[in-house]
Order: sequence, then C-alpha cells, then structure tokens
Amino acid sequence: LKDSPFSSNVLFETHDVSVSGKGMVRSRWTLSSDVKILPWQPRIVFTGISEYQLNEEGKVCKHVDYWDSVKEGEFLGGWRDIFIGGSRLWQGRRDPTTYLPEMTILRRGKEYELRRIDDSFCAEIVLNRTTTRVGAIKAMNKYWTGYNTKARIISPSQPTFISVSEPSSQATVTVRSFLPGAMATGKETSPEPLDKKVAIKKRAGGIFAVRRISTQLDPLDEWISTEQVYEIRAQLLDRLMEDGVRFRQDFNVARFANVYGSGDIRYELWIPVESFEMRAASLISASNTTKISGLKLDFSVLDEEL
Repeated sequence: LKDSPFSSNVLFETHDVSVSGKGMVRSRWTLSSDVKILPWQPRIVFTGISEYQLNEEGKVCKHVDYWDSVKEGEFLGGWRDIFIGGSRLWQGRRDPTTYLPEMTILRRGKEYELRRIDDSFCAEIVLNRTTTRVGAIKAMNKYWTGYNTKARIISPSQPTFISVSEPSSQATVTVRSFLPGAMATGKETSPEPLDKKVAIKKRAGGIFAVRRISTQLDPLDEWISTEQVYEIRAQLLDRLMEDGVRFRQDFNVARFANVYGSGDIRYELWIPVESFEMRAASLISASNTTKISGLKLDFSVLDEEL
C-alpha cells in the first residue's frame, strides 16, 4: 500500500495485540491514507482486526483480516465501504489553519465510531436563564478574537461542543471549545478571559461512541433541534447496548464549521464510553493500550505460498 500510486502518507496503527487461543494471535488496527489521485486528496480511514494462526514452529500459517465496517461475506463490501460508506473518500481536505484535537479512530463501524481523545484545556460557558447558546457562542468568539488579558487573537479551533450532563430538564448545559496547540496540553498558559462567564478548565478525554447527525438545520442559527438530538441518541444507545458497550448518561453535540470546506457544517453526537461487557471482545481490544514488546510474527510460510 505504501508503494501504491494511489496513496500516500499511509499510517498503520496497532492498538492491541493479544493471544486469543492456542496458536492464535489477534491484533486491532487502524489504517489511514491520503488518496493522492483525487484533487482534494481526502484521508480515508479503515479499522479492523487481524487474526494469525501459528503452526507448531510458531510461524504464521493463516492470516485473516476483518473490517469493522464490512460484514463477513458481504458482496463487494470493501468497495461499497470505500465509495459509499464511511471511509471519508468524499470528505473535503481539512483546513490546516484550524486546530482539531488529536483523535484516534479505534473502530469505524457502519453505525458509529469509537474514538479516543486526550485530556485538553478548554474555554467554556455554562448556559442559564441569562446566558443563551447564541450569547455564549458570541462571548466565546470575543475571547478568541482578543477580549482576554493579553489582548491576544487565538488561532481558530474546532469543534464546538454543547455538553449535556444528563438527559433531563435539570441538566447542566455547557458550550465548550478546545484551546489550540500548546494551550490545549497546558504547555503554554492561555490568556484569562475578561468576560467572567468564560472559564478555562481542563477536561478529561477518553473513549467516545460517535455518530454523524445528518439532518436539516435550523435556518436561524444553523443548529439542530433538541428533538433530533434525542432521537439520534436513542438510536445510538440501543446499538451500544446490543454491542455490549456500557456508556455514561452525559453526552455532547459537536459542531464542525468550515473544517472540510467553506460552508461545510456537520454535527456529531458523542457519548462517553464507560466500559465493555465480555461479549464485546472485539471492542475491548480497541480500548486496550497495552503493548507486547518484542513480538515478531514470522510470515515466511505464507510468503512461500504466494
């Protein structure tokens, strides 16, 4: 793949390697690559599991890959996933001037993704009777454009989060944006807001179940309705329960504006993952950061068969 005339900047990440049975080794991986033959050079992403059967000499005698986004035996499943699935082939090129927090796609299934994100410093405002969503976003924009103790214009960042503490009318709702670059990690101190409603806080990362919200936007403020959010949330929770994924009750609506092209606005629902049931073995491996040092697989037997 690295030598392909169609791809460049290929990255293969192994998240977990484990012994799944006698003579069986399983690994979970993420494969991403730029498609250089297309003018906008999109970055496509695939995730899955590889299983290796070892013979008595400890050499790999069988190797099978399973894509998370393609059902086993599905006719033309791989090609369908690339062209009309969620591979991101038709997604525009990311704006390099806009900061995005580092996100690792651990699993890209047909109905949702599992993403891992690191801890990050954010600017945020809690909504209440006197502070509306529109007012909060305006206040955040002012902070970004110089209304802070250093009169500093801060580099743009995405996404904007609407964070909801629980699915009830008593929920605490917060508008939150990631601070960019070194300020996100705390290596650089961010300027203090002059507006006392704006607070700088470090927020925990973790693993999130993410689903794209494809729907009609409100023409007044280009946001989606509460009813639509809860409908998508119910669908995603049902699927997570089927898959053995335990989740928290809080959730986030992420808004990406002009990241993948001018006028491109997209929404995602982010639900924090708490743990996995044993029946979710293929997903547990996505959250495992344990490395088996010095592990080398011998593929010479398969090479001889080719």
